[in-house]
Amino acid sequence: MNEKGTDLFKDLSLTRRDFLKGLAAAGLLGGSLGSSWGVGQGTAQIPKKWDKEADVVIIGYGGAGASAAITAHDAGAKVLVVEKMPFGGGNTGVSGGAFIQPTDLSDMIAFTRAQCYGATPEEFIRAFSETLMGTTDWLEELGGEVVKMGMPGALYPTLPGAKSVPICYMRAGPGEAIFKLLSSHVESRGIKVLYETPAKKLIQNPETKEILGIIAEGDGAEISFKAKMAVILACGGYENNPEMLGYFNFPGIRIYPWGTPGNTGDGIKMASEAGAQLWHMICQEWALIGLKAPSELYGNGFTFGSLFAMPGAYLYINKYGKRFMNESIDICHRKEELELTHFDQERVEYPNIPSYIIFDEALRKKGLSGPLRSSQGS
Repeated sequence: MNEKGTDLFKDLSLTRRDFLKGLAAAGLLGGSLGSSWGVGQGTAQIPKKWDKEADVVIIGYGGAGASAAITAHDAGAKVLVVEKMPFGGGNTGVSGGAFIQPTDLSDMIAFTRAQCYGATPEEFIRAFSETLMGTTDWLEELGGEVVKMGMPGALYPTLPGAKSVPICYMRAGPGEAIFKLLSSHVESRGIKVLYETPAKKLIQNPETKEILGIIAEGDGAEISFKAKMAVILACGGYENNPEMLGYFNFPGIRIYPWGTPGNTGDGIKMASEAGAQLWHMICQEWALIGLKAPSELYGNGFTFGSLFAMPGAYLYINKYGKRFMNESIDICHRKEELELTHFDQERVEYPNIPSYIIFDEALRKKGLSGPLRSSQGS
């Protein structure tokens, strides 16, 4: 990936189109830059005078944003990162830190294709798979030590190619350690990161539809950032935006996610306003069953127990006093439909939300099998 990037930047006078093609090949496009699908209605006008400029402007300073910043810098670009939160890390920084490292490209392509059900173009599947082949080498070049967990296929061991897709992690620790490694390299390269500077709009050429820069807010004022070569959206999903969760997933259900509170769909909105076509918006992954009171209080999913089904004597019942699910089933990292989200057509309601747990004294003394957990997952 670095070698491709170095070749890409031998002549910084190359066209924006060539640069974007190179980034796509390297897997660095964290969101849509796009404008080939129509005219957006919410982009900003081209300023007469730009406040700041760089070759590459990156929105979001989590694992994706930091990786993009390092790679673009090492390819010869001047890079600037804007981050809405007062700290970096994103979901990478609060994750368990596990990732897949394929050992065979053909198997990885088959493994990925099997999960897409024909909804993803083959060229995307191949580019994604090719990029992942170099993950471990790149992290080790940065000084990280990667360890294989020996769990081929992650949660999907029966899929084609799963035998060549083991789960890995950093010996130094979970996602926090990964981001610490990445951020140390961002800092050592002198890459500027502006915190508490949320991006608000993309600036688009009204004729060519190219994205020329962004408008962000800092210290109570608007700031225009010119991107001479590319804007990279690395600002995560919409899991902390209840309105968007209702639009795309479950209307009428308040879902409290694990992860950074900064992921409110900003990049998705900006890309859409620039004319980008949305796709794959229904994808989700469950964590553990949450506790209503602390989740409402803090706006984040507070759960109990370990990452797996709790041992002990307990039952889940719905608001009608009926047991509705098998308590021994582990729902963490599952994408299937849950009994929790069952919709009753006759009552026109979700009968299992809220639900209740009934447990014995032994489990109570254990503290529900562990402390409350928050921001420990995706």
